Amino acid sequence: MSAALVDVSIPPNHRPGRIEHAPGGDPNRSFTIAAARDLGSADALADAAIASLGPGEEVHVFVHGYNNTAAESVFRHAQIAHDYVDAGAGGGPQITFHWPSVARATGYVADRDAALAARTDLEALLLYLIDRVPGRVTLVGHSMGAFLSMETLARMSAARPGIALRLNGIVLVSPDIGIELFRSELDRVGPRPDRFVLTVSQADRALGLSAFLTRQTERLGSTDDVGRLRAQGITVIDLTDHGEGGNNHSTFAASPSAIRLIGGLIESGGIGR
Repeated sequence: MSAALVDVSIPPNHRPGRIEHAPGGDPNRSFTIAAARDLGSADALADAAIASLGPGEEVHVFVHGYNNTAAESVFRHAQIAHDYVDAGAGGGPQITFHWPSVARATGYVADRDAALAARTDLEALLLYLIDRVPGRVTLVGHSMGAFLSMETLARMSAARPGIALRLNGIVLVSPDIGIELFRSELDRVGPRPDRFVLTVSQADRALGLSAFLTRQTERLGSTDDVGRLRAQGITVIDLTDHGEGGNNHSTFAASPSAIRLIGGLIESGGIGR
């Protein structure tokens, strides 16, 4: 793994849910990289995140999904952090874990293989953080990044049973995971933090395509069987009615109404900070 510290400039005309782009990268109208410096190792990045923790804050580790470049992942993560803090969520240092997506719509199988290959690196990063600031790390996985997150947690738990309890929370957003595989992963992860949150949408067209490619009727992130998930102690947020248009696969980040809904639940203590 390599690591860098990146400052993202968000324009004053920013609207929640949007990642503004303007010709020439004008910082008054566009997301831009204001500064960046190489930190060498992921341990150095984790140390920098831990050193910047304020009272009551957590380190947030965001794992992007299929078909994402490093720049797209960083900008999306910056937008999420900015908009959710405005909506009432807690702040804190943000780490974007970028696994090597081929960043092509036709690269689904290659991306799935790349995600699996990244388990060792994500495990190393999480263990480094958890061992130093237990209870102050939240893991957020989007789409195929949720699959990578769960496979990594299962791998960690095999070596250190109960390790997932040392996280403050696990958030799976539009998870691109088969239902039966998810049940197996839950069993392998074992005890998990109370803050285990899952967002679903039956309007998610990207997961509809994933279901077709995997010859399954549905994926975890598009299931309508939320009762069974809630019975397992999982907080399920149904975003079907909050679609942002397009393929409705990034509703949690791109829909202002979804941001207000989830931000309000966090602020009220409904799903924890």
